[in-house]
Amino acid sequence: MIITRDFVFIHMPKTGGTFVHGIFKQIVANYKQEHPVKWYMNRIGYKLNLIAPVYQKLTNVEYYEYPNNDVTGQHAGVSFIPGEYKKLPVISVKRDPAKKFISAFYYRWWERFPTLSETHLKGLFPNYPNISIEEYFDLEYNHVLKRFFSADFREDIGVMSWQFIRMYATDPMYVYKNITKANFPEIVKTHFKNVDFFEMEQLSSEFETYIRSTSFDEYADYFKTEKRIYPPGSNNKKRPESLSEEFLEKIKTKEWILYTYFPEYNV
Repeated sequence: MIITRDFVFIHMPKTGGTFVHGIFKQIVANYKQEHPVKWYMNRIGYKLNLIAPVYQKLTNVEYYEYPNNDVTGQHAGVSFIPGEYKKLPVISVKRDPAKKFISAFYYRWWERFPTLSETHLKGLFPNYPNISIEEYFDLEYNHVLKRFFSADFREDIGVMSWQFIRMYATDPMYVYKNITKANFPEIVKTHFKNVDFFEMEQLSSEFETYIRSTSFDEYADYFKTEKRIYPPGSNNKKRPESLSEEFLEKIKTKEWILYTYFPEYNV
């Protein structure tokens, strides 16, 4: 999560947030050199809780990823925006759910930080961690979510849809328990924060355009770059970027919330 005096940026994993953080790191370094007095006066005011920061990356927000899995990090959702900044505009990034699923599989966070015991994982998948993308789907959708949600587990809501709810709903657990296809419009209207989403495939240009409307206007050109900034641990080797139609339909069925919210991906 990034807090500025102009907006709050919510960092949804695997949607280019590391790129945004990387560019702002360059911007802040130059801002401090070019406007040292403004920067340090602002830092003092922010530390005293008197004014909004020019820029502040929040990496130690305590939030929940699942009902019984409290974590501390940078991927907190809108319900964890500090009270004094809740009225600021919120921006974030959207991504084709199928591509996000593929990216999560190859990023292999699930291998480096498993949520099930090794014994349990080996019992489910004897060759673990050498599992296929189809087995990864089974692991995440049919085992990990079920363990964490326990009695509240819903067969019809997938991993990425829960993540979306967690990031952008004002009361995530209420939404998870109550959202249906029938009440979807009303739930979105009353329980989701109004967020401006940039398309990951055009993130550089769309972010540049947006920044020109903020106090960072003089640094908008920093986003005019083809440079990719990857999170630590990324596997950037060539990999398949398509799924079978049958497998894609499985994802669409589980992730109906995302495909309803972003119908442009439902093609």
